[in-house]
Amino acid sequence: MQITRFDDRRVIGAIIAQLSELGWELDDLDMHLSLHGPVDLDLLQECIREANEARTDASLPFARAA
Repeated sequence: MQITRFDDRRVIGAIIAQLSELGWELDDLDMHLSLHGPVDLDLLQECIREANEARTDASLPFARAA
Protein backbone atom coordinates (compact mmCIF):
# COMPACT_ATOMS: atom_id res chain seq x y z
CA MET A 1 0.00 0.00 0.00
CA GLN A 2 1.34 3.41 -0.98
CA ILE A 3 0.44 6.37 1.21
CA THR A 4 0.59 9.76 -0.45
CA ARG A 5 0.99 12.75 1.85
CA PHE A 6 0.09 16.20 0.66
CA ASP A 7 2.51 18.19 2.82
CA ASP A 8 5.01 19.45 0.25
CA ARG A 9 4.57 22.98 -1.13
CA ARG A 10 5.86 21.95 -4.58
CA VAL A 11 3.44 19.05 -4.89
CA ILE A 12 0.46 21.07 -3.72
CA GLY A 13 1.43 23.97 -5.98
CA ALA A 14 1.67 21.69 -9.00
CA ILE A 15 -1.74 20.17 -8.24
CA ILE A 16 -3.31 23.62 -7.84
CA ALA A 17 -1.76 24.85 -11.09
CA GLN A 18 -2.97 21.84 -13.08
CA LEU A 19 -6.48 21.90 -11.66
CA SER A 20 -6.76 25.67 -12.17
CA GLU A 21 -5.83 25.25 -15.83
CA LEU A 22 -8.55 22.61 -16.15
CA GLY A 23 -11.10 25.02 -14.67
CA TRP A 24 -11.60 23.27 -11.34
CA GLU A 25 -12.92 25.23 -8.38
CA LEU A 26 -10.37 24.97 -5.57
CA ASP A 27 -12.90 25.36 -2.76
CA ASP A 28 -13.30 21.59 -2.31
CA LEU A 29 -9.71 20.64 -3.07
CA ASP A 30 -9.06 19.65 0.55
CA MET A 31 -11.88 17.12 0.44
CA HIS A 32 -10.72 15.64 -2.88
CA LEU A 33 -7.08 15.33 -1.79
CA SER A 34 -8.04 13.78 1.55
CA LEU A 35 -9.56 10.87 -0.37
CA HIS A 36 -6.02 10.01 -1.52
CA GLY A 37 -3.97 10.72 1.60
CA PRO A 38 -3.31 13.01 4.56
CA VAL A 39 -3.40 16.73 3.74
CA ASP A 40 -1.61 19.60 5.49
CA LEU A 41 -4.66 21.89 5.49
CA ASP A 42 -2.79 25.00 6.60
CA LEU A 43 -0.25 24.60 3.81
CA LEU A 44 -2.99 23.86 1.29
CA GLN A 45 -4.89 27.04 2.18
CA GLU A 46 -1.66 29.06 2.02
CA CYS A 47 -0.87 27.67 -1.46
CA ILE A 48 -4.42 28.36 -2.69
CA ARG A 49 -4.19 31.93 -1.37
CA GLU A 50 -0.83 32.44 -3.13
CA ALA A 51 -2.20 30.99 -6.39
CA ASN A 52 -5.22 33.31 -6.23
CA GLU A 53 -2.97 36.31 -5.57
CA ALA A 54 -0.71 35.37 -8.49
CA ARG A 55 -3.72 34.97 -10.77
CA THR A 56 -5.10 38.35 -9.66
CA ASP A 57 -1.72 40.04 -10.15
CA ALA A 58 -1.37 38.56 -13.63
CA SER A 59 -4.79 39.84 -14.70
CA LEU A 60 -4.21 43.43 -13.57
CA PRO A 61 -3.19 45.77 -16.41
CA PHE A 62 0.01 47.70 -15.97
CA ALA A 63 0.06 51.47 -16.41
CA ARG A 64 2.33 52.65 -19.19
CA ALA A 65 4.53 55.68 -18.86
CA ALA A 66 3.73 58.41 -21.35
